[in-house]
Amino acid sequence: DEKSSYVTFRVFDLKTEAFASGHQASNTLPPGTSWEWDVTPDGGLLAVSSVEIQGSDPSNVVNIYDLKTGQRVNQLRLATHCSVHLSRDGKYISCFSEAGGAVYTLPGLERIGEFKEYFRERYRGLNSAFAGNRVALPIGMQNRIRLWDLESRRDVAMLDEPESTDPVAFTPDGNSLLTFGERHARLYRLTTPERLDAPAHAAAVHATAFSPDGGHLASAGMNRAVRVSDARTGKVIWQTEELHGLYQCVAYSPDGKWLAVGDFDADSVWLLDA
Repeated sequence: DEKSSYVTFRVFDLKTEAFASGHQASNTLPPGTSWEWDVTPDGGLLAVSSVEIQGSDPSNVVNIYDLKTGQRVNQLRLATHCSVHLSRDGKYISCFSEAGGAVYTLPGLERIGEFKEYFRERYRGLNSAFAGNRVALPIGMQNRIRLWDLESRRDVAMLDEPESTDPVAFTPDGNSLLTFGERHARLYRLTTPERLDAPAHAAAVHATAFSPDGGHLASAGMNRAVRVSDARTGKVIWQTEELHGLYQCVAYSPDGKWLAVGDFDADSVWLLDA
């Protein structure tokens, strides 16, 4: 009904080719106001963001429905109209707008994260993405992707993009994150730890050096040991304590075959097979 802007949405069952009984909700929308929705992959939950008018006052609401029973599970009232996004397992829902956003648990709607950044609604259903215990949030004004952990409720990383990046998507296994804008696309591998703690020397480390190909890390410590580790895993490849000097510096040859070590005690440089 265009005069009253009375909108009804229903669920259509593809198997029976009929509207499912009990699945119906209505909202009274002011002119020019849209409604946003999302559904879990298994078809268990439906979230609808719209504007309801009670009397003469409009109210921004998010209704969450159980698609199996047709009943409303919960309702969230917000200050602004927002886009909604459900996690694959139906345990979380995010609500984002130009005024900021938040992440809530389901079905209780406990707010576990609140964000003050500017989030565009240009790509409905794609401007936040869930995978496992992580959610990726594109920050429009900063050209960044915020990677946030749902369990620890802390930031995992801030990914700098070359331009505004609105849509994001995780691979089904959650190990990679795809981002893309108008002129670029990037694939981030999330299984590689952002920080790698290599086995510690017995005393302070005076010098470190990466091999030319970036695969190895050499280090020289006050425990009079020289060590080469795998730069990707941190595993010690070899270590020698046979030189018995106080090593102050270490460097690879350009071809990565030799390792030069400066010995403070002997005023000498040792050349080792890397």
